[in-house]
Amino acid sequence: AAAKVLGLGEHHACLDDWKQEWNQHQGLFLPDMTTLYSRTQTPIIRAMLGEAIDAMELYVRLPDQPDGFWLSATARSLTNDQGELTGAVAVFHNITEIKQNEAALRASETQFREQAETLQQTLTELHQTQAQLIQTEKMSSLGQLVAGVAHEINNPVNFIYGNLNPAQNYIEDLFMLLRLYRQEYPNPSMLIQSAMEEIDFEFVKEDLPRLLRSLQMGADRIRQIVLSLRNFSRLDEAAMKP
Repeated sequence: AAAKVLGLGEHHACLDDWKQEWNQHQGLFLPDMTTLYSRTQTPIIRAMLGEAIDAMELYVRLPDQPDGFWLSATARSLTNDQGELTGAVAVFHNITEIKQNEAALRASETQFREQAETLQQTLTELHQTQAQLIQTEKMSSLGQLVAGVAHEINNPVNFIYGNLNPAQNYIEDLFMLLRLYRQEYPNPSMLIQSAMEEIDFEFVKEDLPRLLRSLQMGADRIRQIVLSLRNFSRLDEAAMKP
C-alpha cells in the first residue's frame, strides 16, 4: 500500500533501494509544494531514528501522474524487548479533499472580503455623494436667501443714496440764503438771535456738511456689501466660490 501511495515499485519499497535511487523516485514535497523532502526527513526514516511523527503533511507529485495529492503521515519507532530500535511503522491518510476544501474556503473568504471592501467603498462614495448633494442644496438655498436679502437691502439704500446729493444741494442753497439775509439784515431781532443761540447755528453750519459726508460713506459701504452678497448668490457663474 505504501509503495502504491508513494509511487514506488515493489523493489523500490526497500529502504536500501532508496539509498541508491532516491533522486529518481522522489516526489515528496514540503507543504509549500515546491521544496523536496530530503531522504533523512521522511516520516519513516525519522521514526526509525526514534522520533515520533504526528500529522506530518506531505505533498506528493509523482512523475507519471499529472496531479499531485496531499498526505498526512504519522510514524512511530518499533523496538524489541531490550528497547532497541528495530524498525518503524508509518500510516498515511489522504487529505487531498480536505486541503482542496480549505483552499476553496480561503478563496471564498478572499472573494467575500473583496466584495465587502468594494461594498464599503461604494457605501463611502454614496455617503460622499449624498453629502455633496445636501451641500449643493444648502448652497442653493443660501444663495436664494442671500439674493433676497441683498435685494431688500438694496432698494432702501438706493433711495437714501439717491437723495443725498439733492439734500446736500438744498442745504447749501439754504445756507446761501441765510448768508444773504445776514448781509441784508445785519441786525436781527432778539427772537431770531435767541433761536440761533439755542440751536447753536454756527456749529450746525459747520457740522451738517460733515454729517452728509458720513451718510455718503455709510451708503457707499452698504452698497459694496450688497454687491458682495449679490455676487455670492450667483451660483451659476462658477463651480466654486471663496
